Amino acid sequence: MSFHPKCLVALVLAVSAGAQADITEARITADCAKVSHYAAEGKAAWAANKFAAARAAFEEQVSWSEQCDLPDDQIAAAYNAVANTYIQQADYHRAWAWLMLAPGYPESVQNLALIKDKLAAEPFSRSPDGVWWKYAGRGIWQSIKVTSAGNDKINVDFEGYAFGLMGLYNGPNMGHFVRTVAFSGNHATVKLRDDDDDVSSNDTDSDDSINCNIHLQFTPDQLTVTTVRPQQCGFGHNVTANGTWIRVQ
Repeated sequence: MSFHPKCLVALVLAVSAGAQADITEARITADCAKVSHYAAEGKAAWAANKFAAARAAFEEQVSWSEQCDLPDDQIAAAYNAVANTYIQQADYHRAWAWLMLAPGYPESVQNLALIKDKLAAEPFSRSPDGVWWKYAGRGIWQSIKVTSAGNDKINVDFEGYAFGLMGLYNGPNMGHFVRTVAFSGNHATVKLRDDDDDVSSNDTDSDDSINCNIHLQFTPDQLTVTTVRPQQCGFGHNVTANGTWIRVQ
């Protein structure tokens, strides 16, 4: 599942305003009962060779399976359903990302073996240009998009999310920045400061001062991100760029 930033902001504002008052046990039970509906909807689209539509339904299946705390094997099966739509469209790197959410699940093992040679035939270059993912939960991937800006510089576009316990009802906390920075030795540093006009969030942490450095270290397949003063990046609560990101494009 993916969100257009502006649509997601509108969704968060709309849902958060009345969510707490509207969340009842009956509503949660009804919403959790829809998991099988999303699975059936995805299978119907799959049978019609409408793989993008199938994926959208399976992503909803993932979202609510996680929100409703279904058994791990059911959640892993939903991950595989999404991955299979990418396999059908020969998008093996995104399929691999989904499969690695539950790599020990039997179907994941089979699918990882199925695409092993396909992945080996599509190695990434040493250029950092591409799309990098890190799982946020609830069927949502955080993304870092990197494009060349020329003169040993790159554009870095970060979309970050963090879900609370009732995340699908309250919406995720968010963080976003776009920066053009120097790139050298497979490394770049994004510096965020108070006077930035391209840093956005909702539900920002208590320290209102924006003053953080985000270090990006690239390899062909992985991006490692570490942050100095992560609580001062101006992102929403618990949103962070830190961690290991996998390349999907």
